[in-house]
Amino acid sequence: MHANLKSCLACLALLIWLPCARAEDHEDFMLAPDRIEWDAGGLYDGRFADGTPFQIQLAYPRPTSVSDHTAEVWNAYWYPRHFNGERIVLSALDAPAGTIKLVQLKPIANAVETFTIALAPDRLSGSGNWTSSTLGTQRSITLHRAFLYREVAVTRPATSTQPAGSRPFRFSALFPVLSDAVANDWMRTGLRACTDLTECANSVMVDWHSPALVSLDATTYGYTAPGAHGTSTSTMRHFELRDGKMSPLGLDRFLDLGPSCRRKVSVAIASKLQVRNLSKYQEGALHELGDAKFLALPDGIEFHFDPYDVGSYVEGSPSVFVTRSELGRCVRNLPRID
Repeated sequence: MHANLKSCLACLALLIWLPCARAEDHEDFMLAPDRIEWDAGGLYDGRFADGTPFQIQLAYPRPTSVSDHTAEVWNAYWYPRHFNGERIVLSALDAPAGTIKLVQLKPIANAVETFTIALAPDRLSGSGNWTSSTLGTQRSITLHRAFLYREVAVTRPATSTQPAGSRPFRFSALFPVLSDAVANDWMRTGLRACTDLTECANSVMVDWHSPALVSLDATTYGYTAPGAHGTSTSTMRHFELRDGKMSPLGLDRFLDLGPSCRRKVSVAIASKLQVRNLSKYQEGALHELGDAKFLALPDGIEFHFDPYDVGSYVEGSPSVFVTRSELGRCVRNLPRID
């Protein structure tokens, strides 16, 4: 566990982010004079009329001058008390000015859920209703923004050194605005740069937040034509919130990392990867350095993997959820939602 937030984040910046800087000029795309920057969305704490909590991620309108080839906020919601990493993705529908209307993208058991929301002019709060076709009911909701997402985009013509007909270069960076200045600096250090000549899309998303904990998922994506596909890497970082300060936490805060628990959790992870037919499922085991990408949740821990970690590129970026009961006595401190 790291004792000093500033030194921890500085090391992370060097180890994770800085290799993304362009070797020839180290350009800071976050400060590029031709950039476009805007409020891209918000993460909201919501309540139903009966007090049941939920969280919802809302995308704000994109500037008309920005192409759709950028990182973006997805409309989605989930119930934090029972969250296992899977979000209910929502699709935007046509709605009157000043109103957001969202419908469940993939109905579950023929259930269709719809949100109709009106945000305040400053977007810090909102209200509306939720409708379930299965229950045949409508419930009022209230929203309060927990995090604002900002986005930066840069678009430039292809350079003369690229093949004729090459598409324009596009850079985008999506990130939450945090209250901790050092954490913000860490994010911006990595978000601002890339090595690729065709496209870079970097993002930091809030994967979990509660009064005592915030978890960040940082992803870098790059593509240089005429490659077969782009490449992406990710890292996840977790911070305890106390007295307005963010202190870094490791996996040892949530799990006993002694040899027996490492074996127990590694077997659980590998078995779940094997069920999903991942070709390198054995490599999902916890390493001695404890460098797993994970998300601690009230009912268990979700483990994340990048392309090639546990399978081929076409096998994607899988994740598996190991429940509290499967973790058994190895559990230490999982987050709570009151």
